Amino acid sequence: ALGAWGWITRSALLCALLVSLSFGTELTWAQTRQNKSALFDGVKQIELFLARPTEIRNVEGAKVPVKVYRMYAHMQYIETKLMPRIQRNISAYMEANKAQIEAESNDLKAMYLEGKELSFRYKLMESPSFVINGTAVFDHTNDLHEALRAYQQHYRGR
Repeated sequence: ALGAWGWITRSALLCALLVSLSFGTELTWAQTRQNKSALFDGVKQIELFLARPTEIRNVEGAKVPVKVYRMYAHMQYIETKLMPRIQRNISAYMEANKAQIEAESNDLKAMYLEGKELSFRYKLMESPSFVINGTAVFDHTNDLHEALRAYQQHYRGR
């Protein structure tokens, strides 16, 4: 009989403990909700600035509207939305103007190759460089008059 009373007592104590824990948890949840609400006391404006895509927590239940500035969004838009459209349009333009583009490209390529060969022959190390009469080299200037004055000064009569 004493064993049965022991089980009954233990069960009663266990039930009382569970009820008190449940009540304590409910009280804690209520306090947490109240504390979260108190976080917004006196808050009138919230702004969030993001430099890159970032997961933000607890914005949905905010008591004050949160204005988000996605600083990265414009570049992301250009890279993911705009550039693919531009590339498609460039491809269409190139196809429509293929002959003109090839002619201009060939002219520029020929000029480059001739300039490369001559710069090697004249042993040019810097640019811009003026070569006058195939012998005088004047680099670090982009002013023809300056190069001609130097030529007249150093190479006159040679």
